[in-house]
Amino acid sequence: MSDLTALPAPPRNALKLFLNAPRYLLSLMGLTDDSAFAELAERHGEVFTFYTVSLGGIKRPVVVVTSPLGVRQLYSAKFSEVNSVDGQRIFATPYGRESLFLKDGPPHHRLRRILTPPFTGEALQKSRQIMTEVLGRSFDQLPTGKPFKLIDVLAQSTAEIIVRLCMGIEDEKLLAIWVPAMQNFAHLLTTNKALLALMLKPVYDVKWPEFWAAKEKADRLIFDEIKRRREAGNLEGAHDILAVLLRSTTETGELLTDVEVRDQLVTLLV
Repeated sequence: MSDLTALPAPPRNALKLFLNAPRYLLSLMGLTDDSAFAELAERHGEVFTFYTVSLGGIKRPVVVVTSPLGVRQLYSAKFSEVNSVDGQRIFATPYGRESLFLKDGPPHHRLRRILTPPFTGEALQKSRQIMTEVLGRSFDQLPTGKPFKLIDVLAQSTAEIIVRLCMGIEDEKLLAIWVPAMQNFAHLLTTNKALLALMLKPVYDVKWPEFWAAKEKADRLIFDEIKRRREAGNLEGAHDILAVLLRSTTETGELLTDVEVRDQLVTLLV
């Protein structure tokens, strides 16, 4: 059981932190390295706070926990102790409001129960063949006698593995469409521009046409595949995540909606 009372209270003398808030915010958003927070942890201990001020003049505290034990306590805390969702609502645009990532309490537990079985040890052993096949093919195609970026090779391989495990797609022609679309969507969401745009969205809508084009393409592929698999049926013998979601029901026996299925798939794919 988590013991949040064991965490020390943040220091009250926040003036110096407030004066340096821009530096810490840039670090928090991933626009600079994390040395700022490392320095703060050394100076103020494993828990400290600084304040942000919105354009409307609302002052909000940001409490930072740096110790592994503290982080573990926060992530294992009960819903009644910690609200872990509010700070993540900026991701509702890419992930969707029904995403497991944006749920807490009973709704989160329900989705966790649905999504956990495909990620158990036994289930992952069945996926080993796909991983070995994709990585083996990628390594066989590596260029010889000239340098290459290994991260690009692994990113491509990972994208194909995730698409095949999540969507159950094996056709090479379809993979040639799906993999770059999902890889592009995921890449855009990991850029500094993405985080900045999502954080500013409540007060300023950053124009970002390439993101909306990538999201629209990914959504179109996913919703079309959801429709095709529902109409085709025969979901009981399938082990991909899409099949698991499509045959799962709520506590009242209702199937998940297309939007609920889409949001879980995007969360996993991204």
